[in-house]
Amino acid sequence: MRLTPRRRAVVALLVYSPLAYFFVGWSVDLVIKLLLRLRGGNYFGCGTGDVGLLDRFNGCGVSSFHTGYAVVELVLMCVTVVAVAYGLARWVVLPVQQVADTVTRFGPNAPRCSQTEDDPGPPLNENIKGRFFFASLTVYAI
Repeated sequence: MRLTPRRRAVVALLVYSPLAYFFVGWSVDLVIKLLLRLRGGNYFGCGTGDVGLLDRFNGCGVSSFHTGYAVVELVLMCVTVVAVAYGLARWVVLPVQQVADTVTRFGPNAPRCSQTEDDPGPPLNENIKGRFFFASLTVYAI
């Protein structure tokens, strides 16, 4: 099966959606806890579900919250999400880039029109003499 750019975009969205779901959930949880820590909070409840493992690693409940771990996790998650998004975007537009490279091999071409006009003839006000049978006859170009 050949993947067109449209199909590649659908596959990229299907791959990126779970990553985006977890990224948003985890980053919002980490930012809220970092803001609470900044305001002087000392107790952080343990989350459940996908955030539970993250909370146990950073410290929750009676254990101390590790601010450094949370900042490093947030930065690493952002870098990972941006790298995956960049890679998927490059993969989606790869066929379009190959077509553009093929077209540029032909080189630059001057724009052309299919209905070109001839160069103008002699000026309209100039007398043209001596072209006909009668040498004294004056003919004006139209």
